[in-house]
Amino acid sequence: MIPAGSKVLLVTDDANYAATVNLDSSIRIKGCVGEVALCVPLLKAGGIDALLIKLTAADETEVSRLLSFVALSCPDCTVYMVDPSQSLRWKATELGIRLEPLPEGDLPVFGAIAPKQGRECADKILPQQFVSVWSPKGGVGKTFVACNLGVVLSQLAHSSTLLMDLDWDSADAFVHFELTDEHNVLEILPLLGEDKKFELAEFCCKVKGCPLLVMPGPPSPELSELVRPGYVNKLLQVARRQFGIVVADLPPHGYSETICQCLEESSHIVLVTSQDVSTLRQTVNALRLLRRMGIDVEKKVKVIVNRFTKESPVSLSRAEEFLGVKTVLSIPECRRDVEESVLKGIPIVLSCPKLDVSVQLRKLGGVLLELDLGVGRSDAKSECTFRKWFRR
Repeated sequence: MIPAGSKVLLVTDDANYAATVNLDSSIRIKGCVGEVALCVPLLKAGGIDALLIKLTAADETEVSRLLSFVALSCPDCTVYMVDPSQSLRWKATELGIRLEPLPEGDLPVFGAIAPKQGRECADKILPQQFVSVWSPKGGVGKTFVACNLGVVLSQLAHSSTLLMDLDWDSADAFVHFELTDEHNVLEILPLLGEDKKFELAEFCCKVKGCPLLVMPGPPSPELSELVRPGYVNKLLQVARRQFGIVVADLPPHGYSETICQCLEESSHIVLVTSQDVSTLRQTVNALRLLRRMGIDVEKKVKVIVNRFTKESPVSLSRAEEFLGVKTVLSIPECRRDVEESVLKGIPIVLSCPKLDVSVQLRKLGGVLLELDLGVGRSDAKSECTFRKWFRR
């Protein structure tokens, strides 16, 4: 039985289980996550006394890695798990942590049955997010959006977040950051080729001022030929296993195997366009392609207009009429401030958080995480629900 007053993190990919688990009113569920990778940052934040785990499709290696982290960072945390394997029980014993097995099929009842009491957010599972930022035409500010969106998501979600620069012909995501390390994707190709297990974070660059990690592309365009499609598939699998949120900056030209694979696997697709007529035309073609791929455009694709200005003859309503879809938001033209932030290597959401550009980028992050941040509100004056869930 979980002791009274405990603060529990529920780890399950079964929404029905999350909705029906019963706890004593004194026990508080501090969060409910659907991926093992999302547990680590929440445990790092502290305030968790117990883990309650029920996973139907988890890699045992990931759970074993989680147990190792628990033993290292929060050894007093008790792990309750539905039907753990014998190897996981041995692992827990070896690490010296307490693992309490729960029988498969039985819903745990701890103390008095109180389905809705003492539960702050158990009705919502936080799944792993894979966000593709794409535009079928170059020069619209796609990489700018991807880099700043990565920063926003790492702050709002309070989760392990990775930005992958997959636009290997230009690979200029690094210019938006003042990076402290000099890693790139070529370093991990030997590991991917030999199917070796490794921590992707060790080969990523750290961003000052936020918890975002960046995986830069090859240092020169000619080296991009070394990254074959098979490597991309393995890299995506590793990234999705080890990070709660992955943001991919896709190349703007053509419809390569890499682009199609990322689009198909995406939780969200941020399609960046502008008021330029030729860009709008290419965006229409991109929407047609997505529909032919079987992607639910209305639910999965978020169309945004970058560098929006009221002086353009193409108003927002005319752009939406031409595209045949509603845009999520528009990011205003602010060339001077944007260029200054790039020259400094500091994303504009960090250097100028109160600018309308930054406010709209944070609003985009809120849309992806299904948060209501309000229109025109500065992040400095508001605190998102996501962070409130895990602060106490």
